[in-house]
Amino acid sequence: MRRVSARQPPSSLLFHSCAACVLLLKLLFYADVGWSQTTGSIAGRVTDPSKATIAGAKVAAVNLRTNFRYESTTNGAGEYALANLPLGTYQMEVEKSGFKKLVRPDVTLHVQDALAIDFEMAVGAVTEVVPVQGGAPLVDTTSSALGGLVNHNEIEDLPLNGRNYIDLSLLQAGGELVREPFQINIVKGILTGAAAA
Repeated sequence: MRRVSARQPPSSLLFHSCAACVLLLKLLFYADVGWSQTTGSIAGRVTDPSKATIAGAKVAAVNLRTNFRYESTTNGAGEYALANLPLGTYQMEVEKSGFKKLVRPDVTLHVQDALAIDFEMAVGAVTEVVPVQGGAPLVDTTSSALGGLVNHNEIEDLPLNGRNYIDLSLLQAGGELVREPFQINIVKGILTGAAAA
């Protein structure tokens, strides 16, 4: 009768260890991709003509593509926040009894935008609507992060040398390309890496 050893040869253990490490790295990479932000937010303050804050005003963002309403109410400081809004174009509406209803069309929300939009309501009946045009540029005053959107026309019109999509990040202010050589060494079955000098 022949005995079969339950012990695997060392080369098989090395192969399974390397395969497990590769699987772990893939899982970590794909988990990071799943956490990327695909929403934006809009926040601001609602005041009256004397710059006093208005508590209890209803603020709504209506998605112009889906016609879905996202609503919030101002707090005691007159502040509102609409978080986790899907990307798209919105119409902002603000109303409070004793004041004219405000409507601001065409507020575009891009990936990870945190827009600050303040409203000044005029005294009047709620049935009166005051369209808000233009105003101050939509700026994220809560962060110093740089960001931007590369639209499909820019992508299609640019000659991408080597077709590396990461080079599109150079189109944004503050974009910088850093290429450091990386050397991979395999010594006795152990994978090591170090930046080449």
